[in-house]
Amino acid sequence: MQVWQAAVLGVVQGLTEFLPISSTAHLLLVQQWFGRTEEQLKDDPFTVVIQLGTLLAVIVYYRRDIVAMLAAFVRDLRSGHWIASTTADSRLAKLIIVGTIPAALIGWKFKPWINETFRNPTSIGIVAIVFAVLMFLSEVWARRVRTPRTDDQITLFDAIFIGCFQALALMPGGSRSGCTITAGLFVGLARPAAARFSFLLSIPIMTAAGVKEIYDWLKAVKA
Repeated sequence: MQVWQAAVLGVVQGLTEFLPISSTAHLLLVQQWFGRTEEQLKDDPFTVVIQLGTLLAVIVYYRRDIVAMLAAFVRDLRSGHWIASTTADSRLAKLIIVGTIPAALIGWKFKPWINETFRNPTSIGIVAIVFAVLMFLSEVWARRVRTPRTDDQITLFDAIFIGCFQALALMPGGSRSGCTITAGLFVGLARPAAARFSFLLSIPIMTAAGVKEIYDWLKAVKA
């Protein structure tokens, strides 16, 4: 890959990550236009690692929230409150942990199969259409909710449900932020609450995915 191609992909990633469209799908399609084959893209670490840039932007933007949640979470652990929460910040931190589990499990178990099956233009198109329909339906549903809930009203069920939608976004064509915000609207969250929880939820799974890809690449280089 040439430097100018990496720069173009960086722009594509920056423009698509914070919109409810799949950044992974756009990165894969642009790389195909650059001449890379579907076989080369099935195990492409660049698509995952480049997302660490937008992850950094999320961390910087929510840095005060992250520090508050981590501090509250540690205080709860030290005081023996492993399940129950003493503050709203510690409760949100625990909900994010729970919401991360579905994507972590599915990614660990099925990532090779997902790469093999869905990293092609046809599958990307089908997945994108399906999630576009779900996004439209969530908007219709949200308009009927008379009293949307705020982030301090997110329940354990909400976190699991949104986390399952995040797991579905492992398929290229399914936007991670789009999927999780869609799920948030379906469970009755207000748009700001759904968006905030969505981006906070992205931090653990994107960090883990990026670190794993870097580790695997370094391991392959040394082999």
